[in-house]
Amino acid sequence: MSQAPSPYSVMQRLVAADGIRFSAEDLAHLADAAEVAEQLARQAAAVAEGIGSLIDSDRQQAPAGDGSLQGDEQAPLVYLLGTVLSTVAGLIHVSSVARHELSRVHAGVR
Repeated sequence: MSQAPSPYSVMQRLVAADGIRFSAEDLAHLADAAEVAEQLARQAAAVAEGIGSLIDSDRQQAPAGDGSLQGDEQAPLVYLLGTVLSTVAGLIHVSSVARHELSRVHAGVR
């Protein structure tokens, strides 16, 4: 069984697909994806910092082996952070391609 595609690879394939033509309005909307990516990255950073603080606090106060993110709790969180970062990268890629295509539309090249 093959691994599911990452959010980045899905978005990359979407904007690279031959035969798909977006309107100038659609391209302008997609070009704003960088703003969404920035917001998502800031939220992920805040969550990661909060988790780090929680783990640090637990290590200082709880007996060894007790506290937050013990055992099976760690892997899903790390996978989730990887997915969030892949999504951010994909949004930035989509925004970059859309801005490039929009500049071509405005220049009359496309």
